[in-house]
Amino acid sequence: MGFRQEYPDYQSYGNNDYFYNKIPDNFCSALEGYIVRHCKTAQQLKNVINDIASRIPMELTQNWGWNFLINDLSYYTRELCNFKSHKVMDFLADFYERFHDDIELDDFNLLIPYGLPQGYLM
Repeated sequence: MGFRQEYPDYQSYGNNDYFYNKIPDNFCSALEGYIVRHCKTAQQLKNVINDIASRIPMELTQNWGWNFLINDLSYYTRELCNFKSHKVMDFLADFYERFHDDIELDDFNLLIPYGLPQGYLM
């Protein structure tokens, strides 16, 4: 179930305890670093970037080299964070699902201090 289906009125929620309808700026750079840390190959990174692109929607990246993909990731991550927050939450849930063998839940929860609703990601 997607974030919007689980929290259909999320846009009417306040952003006091958690950021439901606006993603904080510092979260985007944290997310970018988190993605880089868990992508072991350029192909994995490209797949994640293209996953982000498909959600917004944006054109898929045509780059292949790690350094070019890092630049793309920065751009695509900013665009994702500026999009509707339910897209960010769905991406996070799917990212965890894809990489859960390499991510401990406590490690994934390092993103939680940035104000995201905890229950959705667990």
